[in-house]
Amino acid sequence: MQRVQDEFFDEGYFQPAMRWASDNGFSQALSALVNYDSFIHSGSIPGFLRKLFPAKTPANGGKEQDWIAQYVAARDNWLRNHSNELLRRTVYRTECFNREIQRGNWDLSQLPIDAHGIKVSGT
Repeated sequence: MQRVQDEFFDEGYFQPAMRWASDNGFSQALSALVNYDSFIHSGSIPGFLRKLFPAKTPANGGKEQDWIAQYVAARDNWLRNHSNELLRRTVYRTECFNREIQRGNWDLSQLPIDAHGIKVSGT
């Protein structure tokens, strides 16, 4: 069962997220994490969120860190103010990403990472 679940998430979410990231010029680990989480949580990088901020993707001449920071801010605002309470309760995701952006942890080497109260380390 675990193998089937791993294959499902790999084929359905991870591979599409990494393909989207690569096609749009993203290369840093934190960017990959943000993109993957968006695919898991929303099925994609929603177009309506992309319209809420001016940054361009790296493939379109923008700076990776600027795009990710602005995307996370837009996503946080959307989740935080959503009419669906269940979505409002998921802001812990964007709060985690914002902490890592503030720490400048773009390669995710600064451990542990606090993910909703769980300390994630390399071991």
